[in-house]
Amino acid sequence: MPTLTTDDGVRLHYEETGAGTPLVFVHEFGGDLRSWEPQVRYFARLYRCIRYNARGYPPSAVPEDWNRYSQERARDDIRAVLDGLKIERAHVVGLSMGAFATLHFGMHYPDRALSITVAGGAYGSHPAHHKQFQDDSRANAERIRRDGMEKFVSTYGVGPQRVQLEIKDPRAFAEYLAQFNEHSALGAANTLQGVQCRRPSFYDLRERLQKMTVPTLLMLGDEEEPALEANVFLKRAIPTAGLAIFPKSGHAINLEEPALFNQPAKKNAINGAMWRAIPPAMAEFDRDAEVRCIVFRGAGTEAFAAGADISEFESARSERGAVAEYDDLLDRVLHSIQGSLKPSVALIYGYCLGGGLEIALACDLRYCGASAQFGIPAAKLGLAYNIEGQKRLLETVGHAYAREIMLLGRRYDAFEASGMGLVHRVLPDAELERHVDGVAETLCRNAPLAIANTKTVLEEYLKVSGSPDLVRMRAAIERCAKSADYIEGRRAFMEKRKPRFTGK
Repeated sequence: MPTLTTDDGVRLHYEETGAGTPLVFVHEFGGDLRSWEPQVRYFARLYRCIRYNARGYPPSAVPEDWNRYSQERARDDIRAVLDGLKIERAHVVGLSMGAFATLHFGMHYPDRALSITVAGGAYGSHPAHHKQFQDDSRANAERIRRDGMEKFVSTYGVGPQRVQLEIKDPRAFAEYLAQFNEHSALGAANTLQGVQCRRPSFYDLRERLQKMTVPTLLMLGDEEEPALEANVFLKRAIPTAGLAIFPKSGHAINLEEPALFNQPAKKNAINGAMWRAIPPAMAEFDRDAEVRCIVFRGAGTEAFAAGADISEFESARSERGAVAEYDDLLDRVLHSIQGSLKPSVALIYGYCLGGGLEIALACDLRYCGASAQFGIPAAKLGLAYNIEGQKRLLETVGHAYAREIMLLGRRYDAFEASGMGLVHRVLPDAELERHVDGVAETLCRNAPLAIANTKTVLEEYLKVSGSPDLVRMRAAIERCAKSADYIEGRRAFMEKRKPRFTGK
């Protein structure tokens, strides 16, 4: 049984499978390394997958003193796993309690993380819930010491955050309960008292979060309402973060929706659930006055998006009615991005193909790293490409290039794409995010109504049929001309200071 020893002398059991770039999984309170089986079976085809049992979870050691358990120690145990296996850097994926440890690892050891995935995290972190969470954790520790694991699991293990797993996959739910019952009562109680009771709220770490540089993917089930607002806070605080919300899902999203959870392995291929999530997300951004700019990017640095998920085509794009429904969905997605009055930016690493390129072209601005590759392989798939997507391609590169891209179906490197006008600028991969951060900061400083007016006028002139709506365009111009932002812009210019625009 493979084990390694942490820097404070605690033995941890681990398992590893596969080869390639290291990918470390960090389990939740109610689980152990076995909880990651659906992910290991999938990702081990491409990565060196490592999972381990935290201290207090046999066959890892169970220190008797609860003071040997803490959020800092959980963070450093991830580092100890890397050190013990002589791994310099790894992708780290954590769920719930493991998500907290993973985020702290990304904050404190950015040079050791290729990326971090924070799944089902932030529970109990909101200021309105934090003290109650600590009190509940302390009470649960006492319950375990008093009543044992079986009685504790019979109530804690079937809470409202687990009902989705029980409904979707009763076998997986039963397996989860059986494994939970096998945990050490001493280890579970000490984990609650040492880690859960003392972990800080993310809201108290805002300054540290704002300085994070590690690519971060936040993942959450939409049924986990106590953590939704806190994850939005994390998304806004962490400059490098993306947020994926799983529809009709609860706490154990890796077990409830393993195919969706594993999606980044498909180079961010876009499935139906992801397409459907974009319009409501854009509508929410449009309603939020604090959102001044929207940046689209893929998880990690291998791909912006390698297109639509071809594995769904047999059901979603085979019959006439299904094809029409799918194309209508794509039209709504692209219109939600193009029609937003907020400026949008595509940050593009690696593959940007098919549906991924459709999303990028729907954005106002596009910047890519030198590693980027572009293409629309519809002709090679026998696929009738989406009308709205072809329209935007034609508007962007013109008839000649659009015909070549569509008829040949080949891939173009970043510099070819720049020459055609697919992207506004190509940068070294290492400089891409810093450049886009600067672009986003500029967009956020500029006047929202002036930007909205420009988007309205340009979109009217790009309409496929009919004359531009002059009334609509003039109304947008008049609204801008009568705005407080226009007054502020003039005064700031005269006073030689930066304007403070409010969108009013």
